[in-house]
Amino acid sequence: MKKLHGKSLFLFLGVVMLYILFLPQNASASIVNPHQEYTYAQMERDIQRLAQTYPDLIQYEVIGKSEYGRNIYAVALGNGHSTVFINGSHHAREWLSTNLNMHMIEQYAQGYRSNRSYDNGRYPIRSILDNTTIWFVPMVNPDGVELQQKGLSAFPSSSHSGLITMNNGSLNFKRWKANAKGVDLNRQYDAHWNNIRNDPGRPHFENYKGTAPHSASEAKAMVDFTRRIDPEIAVNYHSSGEILFWNFLQTGARYERDLRIARQISSLTSYPLIFAGSNPSGGGMTDWFINDFHRPAFTPELGRYAGPTNLPISEFNRIWVQNRYVGLYVAQESHKLYQGRAREVAEREVRSAEQEANKLVDYYVFSSPDDVALTPAFQAQYDKANDQINHAVQIVRSLNASELKRNLQDRLNRAVELRRRATVTIRVINRGELLDRRAELLEEEFARGTVSDRVRIRRDNVLIERDRTEESIERVIGVGNRRLFTNAYVTSVNDLLRVSENAFVKDTILLQIEEELAKGNQAKVEELLRKLEELTIPNDPRIAPFVESLNAKEAELRATVSTTEASEATEEEGSEEVTESDDAEEVQEIEETDEKEDVVEIVEEETDEIEEDFTPEELEEEMIDEDLVEDENNPELVATFSNDVEEEDLHFVLSLNGYNKLKLIDITINDITIEDIEISDEDGSYSFSYELTDEEREQLENGELMAVITLQIEDNEDIHFLELEVIADVSTE
Repeated sequence: MKKLHGKSLFLFLGVVMLYILFLPQNASASIVNPHQEYTYAQMERDIQRLAQTYPDLIQYEVIGKSEYGRNIYAVALGNGHSTVFINGSHHAREWLSTNLNMHMIEQYAQGYRSNRSYDNGRYPIRSILDNTTIWFVPMVNPDGVELQQKGLSAFPSSSHSGLITMNNGSLNFKRWKANAKGVDLNRQYDAHWNNIRNDPGRPHFENYKGTAPHSASEAKAMVDFTRRIDPEIAVNYHSSGEILFWNFLQTGARYERDLRIARQISSLTSYPLIFAGSNPSGGGMTDWFINDFHRPAFTPELGRYAGPTNLPISEFNRIWVQNRYVGLYVAQESHKLYQGRAREVAEREVRSAEQEANKLVDYYVFSSPDDVALTPAFQAQYDKANDQINHAVQIVRSLNASELKRNLQDRLNRAVELRRRATVTIRVINRGELLDRRAELLEEEFARGTVSDRVRIRRDNVLIERDRTEESIERVIGVGNRRLFTNAYVTSVNDLLRVSENAFVKDTILLQIEEELAKGNQAKVEELLRKLEELTIPNDPRIAPFVESLNAKEAELRATVSTTEASEATEEEGSEEVTESDDAEEVQEIEETDEKEDVVEIVEEETDEIEEDFTPEELEEEMIDEDLVEDENNPELVATFSNDVEEEDLHFVLSLNGYNKLKLIDITINDITIEDIEISDEDGSYSFSYELTDEEREQLENGELMAVITLQIEDNEDIHFLELEVIADVSTE
């Protein structure tokens, strides 16, 4: 066995140290594998998994579509106000830059989670990403990458002839640089576009600048996205050559600033700087960003020169070692630049907040009740204004105390007030729409003509919702506006309640007559019948079937009363034949009753003493808490959904916990009344299964599916109704 001596041992240890320092940490747990031909599909899967693994740090969105409809993804890493933009694969054959982008995202995310620092503490990842958000577009040109990696099989056959023509008749697409329409995306940007040299003048596998700046869908998506995120610095990765482009006609302080940053990137990567000179060709993303934003931008050319094809995978480790700190460095510099122009940023964001808030006025000022509506455009503008105001508030809050900060806060307060008025308006509309729906359900019950608890509950719901709507309207600014909302939602409902008021009075009297008949209280029955005769119910078609049913019920009760009176008259005739011995017995009964009353008084005194010894908790077991009538969140009522959804069915259980005076009236889901509800013989709980629609399944998954449970609570003198709103949550046991 040979021993390691001298230089051999030193070399061995050096290799080990390089492996430890530069290869991915926690490699076994890594999501991104950069040591492979990295495809569009693999990138999609990895982006989704990264967002799931680091939900507090990584978000992604689709910023546009390629010419063939593939998604162009942007990935945000970090939580800071300042932003930096890194991207790759403008050119199809340069897809190893996507490997670098994706690997950088994961390595920085891992470092954030473990609170690591790079380069002897020079780059504390957590601090950097708390100050700055790094936006990545790992694959600007997904169509071109697919064509370069897979050839014609990745495209419809109708496109094959054109692709071959653009490739000068070759079926080998390894040299392909453009998008799949033959446009070079890094010659699409509006920076001296007319001066671009070496343009073939037609769609081609490389160098064709297109018909106009930003005419390719991929370039347009990049321009729109860049303007939206407003980055301080842009880094546009390309390959190959291990050089660094950095300047495009900058002068003065801008030139010195950008040169300073470029030299530091050059120091990190060992890539020499390229000076473009006084007559650059233009059209590149870096050129456009420098020219349009007047901020630094850089184009590092990755890997040793490979000619007109992709870099070999074997180059990746070298590329990572050279570029592993670049993203963190430019993020640090971005935050410094952002702080330097914080006042400018705050001014701009407050101005934008004011503009978006002012647009809300057009939506919440209505000319007539018929115009009142929460349109999709209103909701969209509200969401946009809300987001912008919140963003501006955060930025202004970060400023140091100054006259400018106070001025911006005053301006924001006005925007916040406009948002508040829009919020109140939206709440009134939502409440009013619910009131309309409640009134519709009541009218449906009237049309059915049934006299039941259901119609009484519907009316109670309308009364409750009417009061809530009126409370919401009171928060609206302006007497005229309040009158308009009242006319839009409350006036018609009040009219319905007015015409039906005496119908419900009659319904109540009929219920009382039934109770008194059961008790045999004929005098009370006669008194209630006289009240019925005094009632006048408007002749309104909306309530006509309901009134007819009430009249029929009244006729039945009057017939019952007549029968009872005839029977009592017969009994009175027989009672006149009472004998004297009966009188004697009655006297004896009176004497015995007097003695019993004396005993009862003694027992009652003893009972009072016993009850005084009962605790409130012990008495509560024998009584229904009166607060239950008003408290919709009473913990003694248990309504649960099972934690599994079998096929399309939602399973539900309602337990009333032994309250024998509670009675289930109905359950509705999305205004659909559940028909088949089973009652358990064991515990008296109610259960049912409900078939979910696709929309309801989505509501269930989002925690938005609501069941409305109506209960009847009886006490000695009255009946109350309680309505519970229960969110369906399959995670509830």
